Amino acid sequence: MLFDIYIVGYICQNTFVPMKFDSLKSIYFCGFIAMLTLTLTNCEHELFEPTVSPIPNDSSVSDTIISDTISPCYGDTIFFTNDILPIIGANCSMSGCHDANTQSDGVDLSTYDQIIATGKVSPYDPDDSDLYKVLSESDPSERMPLNLPELTDCEKKAIYKWIEQGALNLTKTETIDTTNVPSFLSDIQPIMSANCAVPGCHVANGQNPPLNDYLEIKSQDQRVKIRTSNETMPVGGSLTAAEIQAIADWVNAGSPNN
Repeated sequence: MLFDIYIVGYICQNTFVPMKFDSLKSIYFCGFIAMLTLTLTNCEHELFEPTVSPIPNDSSVSDTIISDTISPCYGDTIFFTNDILPIIGANCSMSGCHDANTQSDGVDLSTYDQIIATGKVSPYDPDDSDLYKVLSESDPSERMPLNLPELTDCEKKAIYKWIEQGALNLTKTETIDTTNVPSFLSDIQPIMSANCAVPGCHVANGQNPPLNDYLEIKSQDQRVKIRTSNETMPVGGSLTAAEIQAIADWVNAGSPNN
C-alpha cells in the first residue's frame, strides 16, 4: 500500500505540477487519484461470494405413501365372519386345497381357530403372519392361491387390516332386505347353468366344486359371489353387470331356495 501511495505522489509531482495546474486543483486531483488507487488496491483482495437463494421445496415431487384411507374397500373395522371368511372360502378353503378334509401342507383354513393356528396368524402383525405373506409373494409359484387368480388389492388390504386390528373373530349384524330378492329358480340357476356348470368347468368330472344344483351352489355361495363380483369367474368375465348384481343380491339375502 505504501508503494502505491509513493507511485501516486511521484506521478503528481512529475506530471501534473510541471503542467502548471492551479495548485489547489492539483491537490484535489492528486487526492482523487490517491483515493481511487487505495480503493482499487483494497478491492482486488476480496473474494466475490455470490448469494444463492435456497431451492424451494417442490411439493409436486414427493414420496407418496399410499394409505388404506384412500378408496377403502371395506369399512374401518374388518369383521371376520362378514369380510375375511368369504374371501378365504372363495379362494383357499376348498376341496383339494385348504379345506378341513384336504389340509394341503397341513393348513386348514375352514374355521376361525384353524385359520389362526395353521395360517400362523400373528395378531397385530400382518408382516409376520404366514396367511398374509403367502398372499403377497412376488413369485407366482409361491403365491397363494396357487394356480388361481391373485387376490385383488382390496381383498389383500382387508386381510392385512384384519390382522393389524388384532385378527378378532367379529361378526357384524346386518339387516337383510328380503324384498325383491332374485329367484334362485328363475334368476340364479339359469346364470350358473349357462356360464359355470358347463362341460369342462363346474360339473361332475370337471373342476371343483360342482355347481349344478341348489345345494351345491348354496354351499359355495360366498365363493360364487366374490368370484363373479371380481370377474374372475367365469373365465373371461362374461357375465353382465345385471347378472353379477343378481348373484350378489341373492347371496346377501341368505341364498334362499326361492
